[in-house]
Amino acid sequence: MKEKHPLLSKKFYLHLGLALLVIFLFFWITLKFMNIYTKHGKTFPVEDYTGLKLEEVLNNPHSDNFEFVINDSIFDNEREKGTVVSQTPPPGANVKKHRKIYLTIVASQPEMVACPNLQDLTVRQATTVLETYGMKVGKIEFVPDIGNTVIRWKQMGKTISPGDKIVKGTRVDLVVGSGEGKGKTYLPDLVGKTRDEARSIITGAGLNVGSEFFLNRNDTISVRVVKQSPGYADDYEISLGSIIDLWYE
Repeated sequence: MKEKHPLLSKKFYLHLGLALLVIFLFFWITLKFMNIYTKHGKTFPVEDYTGLKLEEVLNNPHSDNFEFVINDSIFDNEREKGTVVSQTPPPGANVKKHRKIYLTIVASQPEMVACPNLQDLTVRQATTVLETYGMKVGKIEFVPDIGNTVIRWKQMGKTISPGDKIVKGTRVDLVVGSGEGKGKTYLPDLVGKTRDEARSIITGAGLNVGSEFFLNRNDTISVRVVKQSPGYADDYEISLGSIIDLWYE
């Protein structure tokens, strides 16, 4: 009697079917496990943590979905120590569970930096140099002088010399020559500008920031100028060193 070819036997097909079933079950279980592990298709919105302390962030009931990492810190004496300045991913982003949220916070200990030499620089040049060193321009005082450049610079009323150690992020006051025939400047239009933009424009024009009013007390960071005093007008000149008050919303 002629024997059947092994590939045509029922036993072969039974073993082949079982092998295919095992392979199918293996991949099905693997995919299910991966879906469960990665929460496939399920995302969570990232809240806005700016202005909150790290303890407040971690105690937020929605924070259990994420892992928080402090990747940077800055010193800013105008903001509360230990609070969040920025975050990545940004507020409103939808991310998967256990995603890392990177935070930048306000440092509790100030960083000291050497003060640069501002002698004979214009106000705009001095502003750029100070920002490069992590500092900001404070008040600008104009005194009679033929030049229109920085004569000396101070902090809390005390004259600073190049190389003196001061706290990074603090404001440095400038004493500038009024320049012969240069006692006036055009009033800038600040409505619609961010707070940092408005302050930078004011100091760059040889003027001073006066009182600041926040119409929304819950937000003092992502605000824009809605009003200024004196109000803007075309070709309106104002004395150097004058004060401009700002309203934000």
